[in-house]
Amino acid sequence: MDILNNPWVTGIGGGIISSLIVFFVTKYLFSKKENREYLQKIKTANNEILYSIRPLVIEKKLPTAEVMSAIRLSIAKKYGIKQEDLYNDFSLYNDLVTEIMGIGIL
Repeated sequence: MDILNNPWVTGIGGGIISSLIVFFVTKYLFSKKENREYLQKIKTANNEILYSIRPLVIEKKLPTAEVMSAIRLSIAKKYGIKQEDLYNDFSLYNDLVTEIMGIGIL
């Protein structure tokens, strides 16, 4: 028990423990921030998909599945996100119809 009274041991031990606490708290806070930024990237990428498809729909030239896949892949690469996190076909078409009906183009 004499070793615990040594100021070197208590100083180094306290420093290690406090460093671990700061590390985990900082890691937790930054992971929330990164998650929020990732969600913002997904939202921006989905909006870009909508804006790239809307002129085609207005001209009544619907894109093929291959074109849609290529658009999703290129936008996912541009924003550094997973392609699976972007709109699927059903969600894209729903939001596209909602947007076009909302601005009264059709």
